[in-house]
Amino acid sequence: MATREAFARSVVAAAASGSVEQVEKLVPEVFVNVRPDSQRLVDTVRGWDPERVELRFSNDFPEFATVEAAKPGLTAGAEFTISWADGHWTLVMGTSSYKPSGNAEPGTPGT
Repeated sequence: MATREAFARSVVAAAASGSVEQVEKLVPEVFVNVRPDSQRLVDTVRGWDPERVELRFSNDFPEFATVEAAKPGLTAGAEFTISWADGHWTLVMGTSSYKPSGNAEPGTPGT
């Protein structure tokens, strides 16, 4: 079981490799149209050293976090969202294809 920080570093590593496909593998299949967000993340962190990246986490819920990743000494960088589900962390990108039952409305926790 990966820690929140370890999973966030694996997201940065996938994006730093320059492979959009590696990033997309971290997103659950319930999400569609992830390519634009994956490409943006890859374009931002391509070539970064994942072990040296500074990570900042913000969240309202323990199972959902927004991650800010930046090169040491820089304030701006990349931002992405991770979520804990079914015993592991996943990357949240694109649009959920999940259709809730009843009167529930799809959305993002904390909004």
